[in-house]
Amino acid sequence: MKRMSLASLAVAGGILAAQAAAETAAADDIFACYKTAPAAEPDWTAIARDYGHKRLKQGCGQQWPVAATPHPQRASAAAAALAVKTTPRPAPVSDFIWFVRKDFADVDMFGKPQSNEKATGAELSWARNNTAADTIWQVNGLVGLAYSYLNEDYSRFIGASLASYVKVDKEAHSAAASDDSRDAITVGGSAEVGFINPIGGADYVRGSWLETRDGILNRTTGQAKLEWMPMYLRVNRQIPGTFVTTNFRPDLKVQYDERQGGVVPIGFSGFGRSLRIGPEATFLFRVADFGTTLPAWAEPLAGLSGAVTYHWWREVYSGQSGSWLDSTIKYDINPNVALAFSYQKGRNEETAKRTDLYKLSLNFKTCAAFAGFSGGRCTADKD
Repeated sequence: MKRMSLASLAVAGGILAAQAAAETAAADDIFACYKTAPAAEPDWTAIARDYGHKRLKQGCGQQWPVAATPHPQRASAAAAALAVKTTPRPAPVSDFIWFVRKDFADVDMFGKPQSNEKATGAELSWARNNTAADTIWQVNGLVGLAYSYLNEDYSRFIGASLASYVKVDKEAHSAAASDDSRDAITVGGSAEVGFINPIGGADYVRGSWLETRDGILNRTTGQAKLEWMPMYLRVNRQIPGTFVTTNFRPDLKVQYDERQGGVVPIGFSGFGRSLRIGPEATFLFRVADFGTTLPAWAEPLAGLSGAVTYHWWREVYSGQSGSWLDSTIKYDINPNVALAFSYQKGRNEETAKRTDLYKLSLNFKTCAAFAGFSGGRCTADKD
């Protein structure tokens, strides 16, 4: 959320300054919350900060009149603040969307999934291992529904979202001796809330659950997860002298897994349950025009992007530690189809199966309105 300086407030409120000076004598002191005494100066820095964050403090009561001939800088702030006070509070916005993505990490936030141009997408891949005379087919993708409620007023509560999804991860090998086959189906749900942080920016908290049926291990595992996503720690940058933009996204995860069927222990701990705590960071990059036109030599790179997600965790019951690395470089053939090269290593987040896999795949992704809603939450962010 951009901070607004007093200078920019002066420009924004210049037109209303004269009207504000005449009306404030009869109105409540809109800066009462920013004074320590009736004759004290308001804290103009705090006023500018809170106005820029759309959380101007009001309602402290009519205690003293505002000077009829305020300082020009103060009059500008008064005009802008008065405009906020007299403008009707915007109505909340809700949306209901469906989407296709690669997995849970590819969604980012269910209330506003990554746009198609940034998402990796569901995978369909084929590979041939001539050494082992093994042909490999794989399908790995998620289909989800998400309802979001966005609070457009100036309160600290941003909004919330609810979602459900089904994920399929199947890998079939023609070689009978192969032990790398996968057959997992995951059903899950998610709930998120967002709040403005007092120091600026926003915090999102997501709670989710899932149940994974592993057909190879004949095991069902339930998982509950809590995530904290501090949006103000996300770093968006353009690499100087290039057309490449980067985005660094950290969060913190607490994950509890419990075996609900079968006899094979959970790979995260070696027991029938596990509790993992640890940070996760995602690094995104893409070639973008930044509102200008790419030079001719760079136009073929406009569909190039990539993502690297690394999750490190410590398992509480066993004391073991582990990680999951998921990296992808992709090229968008069109907004819904991409050619991707990926590498995964570590314990798979749903099945706990050890993985060390290079893969070339064709990816499919889409996001659209459901049940007559606008679908505006599928629109790309400017990051």
